[in-house]
Amino acid sequence: MYDKAWRIALSYRYTRGSLLVVDNIAMPENSSPWFWKRFFEATPWGKHHGGCTFVKDRMDEDLFSAIAEFHQHGRILDRPDLDVKDILKNGKMIIEKKALDKILRDHSRDLPTPPPKATYPEGMYFS
Repeated sequence: MYDKAWRIALSYRYTRGSLLVVDNIAMPENSSPWFWKRFFEATPWGKHHGGCTFVKDRMDEDLFSAIAEFHQHGRILDRPDLDVKDILKNGKMIIEKKALDKILRDHSRDLPTPPPKATYPEGMYFS
């Protein structure tokens, strides 16, 4: 039942258009924590729009401390610390593809076939 709750929560986010899957969440090179202040002000993901939850596959001390300075706008968690209730908090969720793939793998044990990995829509990925 718990695994199904994870999938339902992710599906709910996806169908509402409030789940954004990215390759990597990182501080831009040579930027300061104030980058995130401007990010939240310039996008519809700050506190005035319900805030944002970032999910990284692994802990990144610099990034976590930078986003923590602007906790009123959003929060950041690493995949092992994420719980199903965290998926439903805040207005938007930005998650790394690697973290999403692992979450789906870990919470699909009750399904008869393994879950597919997250893929990019054709024409959406540029290298």
